[in-house]
Amino acid sequence: MNKEAKLPNLDKCSATSKRVTPDNSAQIIKKTKKHKSDEDKLTSSSDSDAEKRKSANRKYAKASYLRKKEATEGLKHDVQILKEQNTRLKKEQMVLISQVEYLREKILYFPGNFIQPYR
Repeated sequence: MNKEAKLPNLDKCSATSKRVTPDNSAQIIKKTKKHKSDEDKLTSSSDSDAEKRKSANRKYAKASYLRKKEATEGLKHDVQILKEQNTRLKKEQMVLISQVEYLREKILYFPGNFIQPYR
């Protein structure tokens, strides 16, 4: 029975050591104040870091927008040049096709008028 009587006393000791005394509460308050001030420092620096990141992102987005706009304008100019070249080549192709058709008809209807290649 002595062993059983000692166990409850140990539990009471551990419970009393966990109790908050006025000295312990002052230490806890100091620790939490110190911890909060550290969080405030981190928060203010993280806020400034966040603002720096936002500013950098805005600059990058603006530069990207300007690059995209310039590239788009350049491509529009290239497309316009290629369309003009395409219409010019189509006209040239139509002229060549008509010349080929004319020469084919001339060969079919008037075969003796052409110079024969040297044999």
